[in-house]
Amino acid sequence: PISLEGLRHALEARFLVYSRFRSRVVTDLSGSWWQEQEVNLDDHVVHVKLPANKDKSSNKPALQELVGKLSQQPLDPDKPLWQMHLVENCLGHDGSTL
Repeated sequence: PISLEGLRHALEARFLVYSRFRSRVVTDLSGSWWQEQEVNLDDHVVHVKLPANKDKSSNKPALQELVGKLSQQPLDPDKPLWQMHLVENCLGHDGSTL
C-alpha cells in the first residue's frame, strides 16, 4: 500500500524539484509561457477509497468507472496541469494504486 504521507513526501522530494511541475501556462496577447508558482499539494493529490465488495471479490469495475470519470475532468488552468489520485482498496485488496 501507498501511504498518503509517503506519497506527498516523495512528490516534494522527487517531483517538485522539476520546475515544469511547479509551473502553469500563462497566455496573453503576446503569446504563452510557463510561469513558476507555489504548489499546494492539496490541489494536486486526491485521496479516494473505493467501496469494498462484501465477498472480497475484485472491485475492478468501480476502479474502471472512477478512471473513466477522471479522464473527462479538465484540469484547472490556474494551477500546474497535473493531478494524482491515490486510490485505496483496489481490486478487493488492501492495496492502492496511483
